[in-house]
Amino acid sequence: MSLKLGAIELNKIPFGAGDINKAYLGTDIVFSAAPLNEYLLNLDAVNKDYLTIPTVGDWLTVNDIDFEISFSLTTTISPDFRVLFSRSISTPNRIDVFLRTGGGISFRVTNDTVGLIVSDISSVLVVGVNHVLKYVGSKMYLDGVEIFDNTSVSASALNSGSEPVYVNDRGYLLGSGTNVSLYNFALNGENFPLNEGSGFGFTGSLGTTGTGVTSNAGGLTYWDSSVWTLIV
Repeated sequence: MSLKLGAIELNKIPFGAGDINKAYLGTDIVFSAAPLNEYLLNLDAVNKDYLTIPTVGDWLTVNDIDFEISFSLTTTISPDFRVLFSRSISTPNRIDVFLRTGGGISFRVTNDTVGLIVSDISSVLVVGVNHVLKYVGSKMYLDGVEIFDNTSVSASALNSGSEPVYVNDRGYLLGSGTNVSLYNFALNGENFPLNEGSGFGFTGSLGTTGTGVTSNAGGLTYWDSSVWTLIV
């Protein structure tokens, strides 16, 4: 779809590989505040709701890390260091995006107990606002603005690069997530639009499958009625 605004042409790109909620104005990328989804997932910390994707391709170096998440906080962060995104199943080797009290973000990459990346920024997240967090090319962006530059360690090897991915939890620390609305995300250029509307399973644009998990006693009934939410 292409819109002409005087001499400026605005191309609204539909949901496709590597493009979550973006519009292109000339050669500049503009991150949209409005989700393109029909559904979202309301993940709840008390019920320990999270998503897991078992296989998405190896991340062998820091430069291989490639993800993008469209989300909004539904409550303030408490306690500190809640997990939005993680790729790890053991303590010494992990990739984590933490959400901090006061709306901060921390990005941690640890390899055999060696801290490769410790990046922090405060007061950037607002409850109820849709944010797009992206990491590619050893840099992290929030709503299109660069917040972390890790190119100095881009060639550093990773030992956790082939492990599962978790959204709103850690694989070895159940209940480490927060209260968040998740619109969609991408891994290695594969989109997960999260538009199924029911069931624990979801599928990416290249056929990769993932699973929703909850500790709520209602199981799938709870997930379909309270986690899957139609955007109105």
